[in-house]
Amino acid sequence: MSGPAVRFSAHRRNVKFSKGTTIRRELEQTLSGPVKQELVKRFNEVVANWTNKPRFYGRRTSRVGSISMLVHPGGNAKAVEIYGYVTFGTRPHRIEGAPLLFFPGGPYTPKTTAGGGYGGPGIAPGPTVAARVVQHPGTEPRDFEAKIAKAYQPEFERVMAAAFRRALE
Repeated sequence: MSGPAVRFSAHRRNVKFSKGTTIRRELEQTLSGPVKQELVKRFNEVVANWTNKPRFYGRRTSRVGSISMLVHPGGNAKAVEIYGYVTFGTRPHRIEGAPLLFFPGGPYTPKTTAGGGYGGPGIAPGPTVAARVVQHPGTEPRDFEAKIAKAYQPEFERVMAAAFRRALE
């Protein structure tokens, strides 16, 4: 499974300025600095109350026509795997364990909700249940990346426009 990620890009094509290198350097510094910090912070907020949580990293990539910031989970492999299950969702599947699986019963209230909501209590108030085989109903995708991208887009545009103006001064 490839890791979940959100990508923001600054594109300028067919623009020829005498300050081209200065503009590019300012945009790269802005992506690597405040943009990266804000995106990593937003992803960390999503998993803040998780027991097994990934760490998020930002990586800037530069090509001739674009500069991008990619944010991705890393650190503990199991935490990254769990994050992928939660953000992408899972199909219904059978779970088998030997000799028994133990899990809390009753109606479960998740810490996260479909559409990227997060910060809930994660409560399963019922008694502990034991079974050899369980048919898991699947999990709806949380799609944290899309929610973060949509929420951050106006600020991203403002921050990058300011960087472009600074470079032109």
